Amino acid sequence: MAFFKCFKKGTVTILEDESDDRDEGTTLLIGAPLLASEVSEVDNSLHIPSWSQEVFCQLSSFKKSKSTGRDLHSTILQLKSSHHTETDSLGAFELLSDRIHNGAVNWGSVLPTTGESTFTEYYWEWLEDVLSRNTQVLKSAGLYNAVFASLFSYDRHAPVVRAFCEYWCPATNTLHTSQGEMSISLWDLHEIGGLPITGRFYDEVIPSAESLNRKDHKGVSYIPHICRYLFLAYHKILQDSKGKSGVRMTAWIKYWY
Repeated sequence: MAFFKCFKKGTVTILEDESDDRDEGTTLLIGAPLLASEVSEVDNSLHIPSWSQEVFCQLSSFKKSKSTGRDLHSTILQLKSSHHTETDSLGAFELLSDRIHNGAVNWGSVLPTTGESTFTEYYWEWLEDVLSRNTQVLKSAGLYNAVFASLFSYDRHAPVVRAFCEYWCPATNTLHTSQGEMSISLWDLHEIGGLPITGRFYDEVIPSAESLNRKDHKGVSYIPHICRYLFLAYHKILQDSKGKSGVRMTAWIKYWY
């Protein structure tokens, strides 16, 4: 069983025994929640009034239209954020293709990407076990098909990946092309990958020691016992890892198999 203590402000330390010193445990930085100080304080309503806004701007890399000789402009449907810093700048968006054209950056001779050649030992066995044990939960969350898809290998084409990167605009999450702004819609992602297109932001943080050690009036912990075992597993894997730079996915899977 894992025990949680706060030896230093802004951290939580995982201990195997409650009497262990800080050096014997694994210390993690506490993440500040983006939505609220406590998960229980977040209601089910949307925390921003509108998820998108329309802005009128010039499309980068395509300054003049061949037919009209004028700059290409488009009405952009921009996704708003609940926690990122917003900007009122409506100038032309700079793309990677602009920086390549200006000589600021360039592609190397090799495009390193992870694809069909990537193999993680025990991943298939681990994921098949996860899918079989949590079928209903994953289907209820709308994630089953997306997780199931990772069991297979897929081909990739380097020039297509490069072109996508060059004309992708991170400010609008769309592709800026000579035909205007375009992208795969959220409905396409839902149909192709089975991903849910509704819901709230997923806010992942490391909770404080006080939150992890809370108990109700009957002395029962708020968090399930399995959460303590998962923290303890992370601690043991990190202690056994060389360099202790972090727990890799391969080490996590191998631990359970």
